[in-house]
Amino acid sequence: MTGISGNGQPMVVIGVIPDIQMESPFRPISPLTIIFNKDWVGCVDVRINPNMSASKAISIMKPIFDKYNPSFPFEYQFADEQYGKKFNYEELVGNLAAIMAVLARSTSSDFAFLRQHLGVSDSDLSKQAAALEASGYITITKSGRGRGAVTAYKATKTGRHAYRQHRAALRGLMGD
Repeated sequence: MTGISGNGQPMVVIGVIPDIQMESPFRPISPLTIIFNKDWVGCVDVRINPNMSASKAISIMKPIFDKYNPSFPFEYQFADEQYGKKFNYEELVGNLAAIMAVLARSTSSDFAFLRQHLGVSDSDLSKQAAALEASGYITITKSGRGRGAVTAYKATKTGRHAYRQHRAALRGLMGD
């Protein structure tokens, strides 16, 4: 083991993780230091036995945590879920671009058409369309009431222009 110091305190390197990705999956991997100081712990990363259920592992860890750190609640997160959240933004951008791709080439489209052809949930389409409307890229009009109501979406001049710029930038990246 190699000795190093941090903040004037001796430390010991107990392992090296050569390729851990803690930041955006679209950035190069950067150096990461994981420090354990028994007097100052914000979180502890634990790899559980893959042959044990998560609920069983948690039920074993909680009493140990409570024994040594009774002043703080036992909270946990799963790394795969946290890592997956890093891709949510990319999915959102893809959905927004898909909505604009449809609307930029049509006079207007209704909610059912967009939902069906884009494969998004009602909730996601509503939120994403609201974001595009707030940005001035589309207009949303509602006609009728109750079950017969129709929500129509139309790209604005600003939205069409932004979409054309986005498409041109992507073509430039692809060498078209």
